[in-house]
Amino acid sequence: MRIEEKLLVALPNIKADVFHKSVVYLHQYDSEGAIGFILNKKYPTSKSKIIANQLNIPDWNKIYYGGPVQTTSGFVLHSADYHGDTTNRLYDDVYFTPGNHILTDLQQGHGPERFMIVLGHAGWGAGQLAAELSGQYPYKGSNWVITEPTPEYFYGQMDTVSAWDKAIRHAAKETSNFLLDI
Repeated sequence: MRIEEKLLVALPNIKADVFHKSVVYLHQYDSEGAIGFILNKKYPTSKSKIIANQLNIPDWNKIYYGGPVQTTSGFVLHSADYHGDTTNRLYDDVYFTPGNHILTDLQQGHGPERFMIVLGHAGWGAGQLAAELSGQYPYKGSNWVITEPTPEYFYGQMDTVSAWDKAIRHAAKETSNFLLDI
């Protein structure tokens, strides 16, 4: 099953770590591992304000925690109204532009209308995500369900709990529809 460009939704059994009630956009998945970005967790206000000030970005509310890997590195997910030389389409009306050019454009008011600055990412080693999905040892059960992304998960259109609740319900509906077809 191809699971990149899907949403990973943390199951309720993930309670005490960064993935609790997380909705993760899975960008890359192959034999070497997986990379994704948590979409529904903003940095705490105090940290966001410091980061926005350091980046000279006026809207501190656009700073998101993408995951526990390389939290000092970031990228900008944005709408289709902005294109640079290195802009890539991720999903629907969601684009990714690496590098500092987009930050300069945001600072000067020439950036995209909708954006989110994501610091860090989620990463899994070879076979780790498959084990977490299936509940293989050392995991006692599945940690994630998979569902289709929709545009409202991007750009902070929903808070952490609303996004997670909607995603888990959508995944459950997809699973029950699949079971009804058997």
